[in-house]
Amino acid sequence: SLERNQRELEVMARWREGKLEKEREIKTEAIAKKKIFLREKLADLQNARTEVVKEAIAESEFYTRENLDEKIAALLENEKHSDFAVTPKGEI
Repeated sequence: SLERNQRELEVMARWREGKLEKEREIKTEAIAKKKIFLREKLADLQNARTEVVKEAIAESEFYTRENLDEKIAALLENEKHSDFAVTPKGEI
């Protein structure tokens, strides 16, 4: 009876340890899947940001030696007057 109780306790302890090990495996697997998902999401975001930057660069109007005369002519044709000031209250 004392020996029997001891054996039953040992069996329950092994069962409990097996159950805990299985839970640890499940959690480890879930964490690994989450890491993979987050890495993929980060890569997608980085790729999207790179595309936005590339598009902005492509749409930019840089001044180069080749297009300098064209840019100056365009500026002279579309004069903007900015000889005014704005007060701290936003008045012009």
